[in-house]
Amino acid sequence: MPHSVVAFADALGTSVSSSYEETASTFLTRLQKATASVAQRINKIGPLYDIHVRWFSDSIAMSVSFGDPRQLAGLLANLAFIQAGYALNGIFLRGAVTTGRHHHSEYIDFGPALTEAVHLENHAGDGTRIVLSPRLHDDLQAFGMGQLPIAEDLEDATYFLDFIGALDTLMRLDLRSQIQTSYQESMRSGDSRTLQKLGWLASYYNWRTRPARPLEYATIREFREFRPGGRSR
Repeated sequence: MPHSVVAFADALGTSVSSSYEETASTFLTRLQKATASVAQRINKIGPLYDIHVRWFSDSIAMSVSFGDPRQLAGLLANLAFIQAGYALNGIFLRGAVTTGRHHHSEYIDFGPALTEAVHLENHAGDGTRIVLSPRLHDDLQAFGMGQLPIAEDLEDATYFLDFIGALDTLMRLDLRSQIQTSYQESMRSGDSRTLQKLGWLASYYNWRTRPARPLEYATIREFREFRPGGRSR
């Protein structure tokens, strides 16, 4: 199995939303729209970076053989695009990116790197975020890679994809509306776990966009931008 960069992500709130017919229908419509909004571009651009993509239900797996820093940069940029596209349709992704041995073929994705990415996703804490493994931290510093969509959560010293950074003003307003809608729906359903994760997302949104009216249900969190070869900003 070749040494690869591997990512795994799935949607926040799927289990609760799929438990009731009325919410399942709404969630499925959002999921279909979100997937359609990004799949056409990824299926076209992904092969240019030799990125392999696997869609399943509310989950996505991505991988690329890791022999060149540009392959890592390409996967991170495309994954941030996917995360943004889903978020603008009210689907918020959690996941992880790591490196290690991985096999991809027409029907199978298999290997310890994918297993680690799934494990990291399951232990990503309260954040609605796609985290980078500690091993990947070292690779980023070693390659001295700049201008990547990465930020650091200072609460637990974790790097994650900074998908909001590339959004323009109108997209950021659309994202705010989607976060508020999801928060209100979770309040009505009493979904405390999703509310906690949306509180983290609101905190990240407030930091990245500096809105005149911050989202008031944001948890107390501090962030900074990733800068290789020195302190983050």
